[in-house]
Amino acid sequence: MKKQLTLYCFLVLSFCGYTQSDTLTEKIDSLKTQLSKNSLPTNNLEVGKIYTVKEIVLEGTNKNKSAVLIRSGLAEGDKIKIPSEATREAVRKLWESKLFTDVKLYAEKIKGDDVKLIFKFKETPQIGKIKVVKSETGKNPSKSEREDLEGNLKNLTYRSYNPNVVFRAKEIIEKYYSDEGKLYPKIKHYIKNDTTKNNKVILFIEVDEGPKVKIEDIVFKGNRALPDSKLRKAMKETKRKLWWNIIRGAKFIESEYTEDLNLVKAAYLQYGFRDIKILNDSIIKTEEDKIKLIITVDEGKRYYFRKINFVGNTQYSNEFLIKYLDIQKGDVYNEQRLQQRLTMDPRQTDISSLYLDDGYLFFNLNAKEVKIENDSVDLEIQIFEGKQAVVGQITIVGNTKTSDHVILREIFMRPGDLFKRSDIIRSQQSLHALRYFAPEKLQVNPKPNPANGTVDIEFVVEEQPSDQFELQGGFGAGRVVGTLGLSFNNFSTKRFWKRKYWNPIPSGDGQTLTLRAQSSGPWYQSYNFSFTEPWFGGKKPNALSTSVYHTRLQSVNTGGYQYITGATVGLGKRLKWPDNFFRFQYSLGYQKYDVFNYSGLNIATNDPGTFNNLNTKITISRSSIDQPLYPRSGSEFNIIAQLTAPFVSLLNSPDEVKGMSEVNQYKWIEYHKYKFHAGWYNKIIDNLVLYSKVNFGLLASYNKNIPISPFERFYMGGSGLTGFNIDGREIIPLRGFSEANSQNVVFNGDGKNGGVGAIKYTFELRYPISLEQQATIYALAFAEAGNTFSSLRQFDPFDVKKAAGMGIRLYLPMLGMLGFDYGFPFNAANSELEPSFTSFPGQFTFTFGGNISGW
Repeated sequence: MKKQLTLYCFLVLSFCGYTQSDTLTEKIDSLKTQLSKNSLPTNNLEVGKIYTVKEIVLEGTNKNKSAVLIRSGLAEGDKIKIPSEATREAVRKLWESKLFTDVKLYAEKIKGDDVKLIFKFKETPQIGKIKVVKSETGKNPSKSEREDLEGNLKNLTYRSYNPNVVFRAKEIIEKYYSDEGKLYPKIKHYIKNDTTKNNKVILFIEVDEGPKVKIEDIVFKGNRALPDSKLRKAMKETKRKLWWNIIRGAKFIESEYTEDLNLVKAAYLQYGFRDIKILNDSIIKTEEDKIKLIITVDEGKRYYFRKINFVGNTQYSNEFLIKYLDIQKGDVYNEQRLQQRLTMDPRQTDISSLYLDDGYLFFNLNAKEVKIENDSVDLEIQIFEGKQAVVGQITIVGNTKTSDHVILREIFMRPGDLFKRSDIIRSQQSLHALRYFAPEKLQVNPKPNPANGTVDIEFVVEEQPSDQFELQGGFGAGRVVGTLGLSFNNFSTKRFWKRKYWNPIPSGDGQTLTLRAQSSGPWYQSYNFSFTEPWFGGKKPNALSTSVYHTRLQSVNTGGYQYITGATVGLGKRLKWPDNFFRFQYSLGYQKYDVFNYSGLNIATNDPGTFNNLNTKITISRSSIDQPLYPRSGSEFNIIAQLTAPFVSLLNSPDEVKGMSEVNQYKWIEYHKYKFHAGWYNKIIDNLVLYSKVNFGLLASYNKNIPISPFERFYMGGSGLTGFNIDGREIIPLRGFSEANSQNVVFNGDGKNGGVGAIKYTFELRYPISLEQQATIYALAFAEAGNTFSSLRQFDPFDVKKAAGMGIRLYLPMLGMLGFDYGFPFNAANSELEPSFTSFPGQFTFTFGGNISGW
């Protein structure tokens, strides 16, 4: 006959304050502590006597016995009193585990001092599913949002239902919405039994998203040295709700706010406040959708640099390094500036760059504060120079089409050279400029060999399509014009006769071959061929370029014509002085114009004329941009002088020149023409780039008795696109204004037939949408101004027509750069249009192939 004793007196005392919610709680709202009907009087177990737990039995649960006993603190073989603190603690721990809604402990005397303990449980039901449902009021989450939330909550299933799980579910939901700026979602929950599974419930969660919270104000307290405005500016993402703050908005994102608090501290560090602390920050709800941030700081005192000492340096003296560091005694203690001057100056004028450009690849340094006294800091900069490293092997990985020698010749180092970091950076820029490889995928991996003092350099490239195919229809000179063009930008003449390299054309040697044809029927035909060998002779970067072209134009209005035949040959080279970013190019060109009464040219209107343009062009250029498709830094400059010999003036007297007809005066066209271009790329923040440029051009004559040439003039307006090689005119884009194809649009004076002077300013704010190999896309906002002038006396760099707008650029490897802009003019393009001028509706412009002229 079993002899049992129910241990119950301590259970009610232990858990009388505990409650749960919902229907489940109503079922398990109290711990049942009734004596078993079969229990024997307590004198069958001697109170206070120590018993040995011979066996522990679990009833009412399938949970692992060892895990349950570990939670209880009891184990078979224990020696305990019955009842005692040990038995009370066992039941309390099991109850608090939330795994059970009912816990009872029975003791059964077996024999002598041995006791058998029996736990009887009623398990807490598990959460089988979690469903996010619509709320009866407020803003409900969308179907996709509910699915996302259920996915985030999935890890909470198959856990015992208890307040901790519900609390965690609410945390996950609040975090999900806080990332969207919704700080105050309303969350309710309830459960239902899962009739398909034993001891399982479904947890339903109702969500009202609430509104997106905007930051009404950001207030700082405790700041004396730095005003609120400067501290708010330091915060990158957390901004107030202001009418001009359209792009960033004023959402509150907790993770971004935490990062911005660190930026506030960083702002103080720049001004020497090395003890800066953020004491607390508060979020105050001012309205249903607005909050106010209050940030309390303890600035501490401002510190200054005092003594700076270098140790471990043998290559450079202390005096030289201190001067090179460019930090003086008494300067505000700015840790960011210190690190920049030691290792991270983007201009590569820091101490690390000094050593790395002198072969010290294994160089290292450590700045240590050795003494802080009052408001002064003494520094010791410990230097480990190591040995100078020599370039070992240079390897190329990833080039599937481009020959190794084409890549190697663009690398500014050779095996055996002293290692220089600047050579690596310059090599990257040179490889970017080829446009054969994906700019975001180009990598350089130095592989040091400390044992022998060498470093192997591995260049990793990924080929991208570089050839371009042009098939388009356009509208010009009053007619539809069809264009077919092929541009092979990595061509190989060496492989031309080798069939195995035709895939689909022989390529890989870096040559450029362009074929282009245009036609609008009998009224316009044009054919163009050009070829460039960038390393003529194969040993030096001397580029040989040639082109020939022929154009036929018939005038619809006058019945006249213009036939143009031309050829150009040029030789360019990369310079070593002032630096290797400079290039010099010399070209000789010849154009022959056969003209009769061609509309818009205003020459040879009565009799046919033949005009010859034999000119030489000299170009000095410099480009240090980091990459061609989406430059983030660097600059570009070029100066061009285009000159003809004054044949007519030299071979004829002034009186003879005066008496000549226009046809004879311009039989050998004489002029001197100059152009200047300068552009700068400045990274504002992240990948936001400001591009600024200025251009001007001048056209002049040698002889005052011969008016300035009607050829080679400047036309301005629209996109600057033209496929027409008409009288050598240079069409300058100015967005917001109509196209200057048949006649000049933007001009001062009598400039309808082209200007002899031109000026243009451009500012573009660019931000990338995609920088992938398949397509580079960026958006831009622009402001530009320009003008052309009919005489050099009228030239005024401040007399310009202004416009502004926005656009987008799309680079596709097979098509090149495509541009779409919409601009609004602020001035009339010329005096003829002033009476009817209006900025609206603006002007749409399309560009194809980018701005080759630099304008």
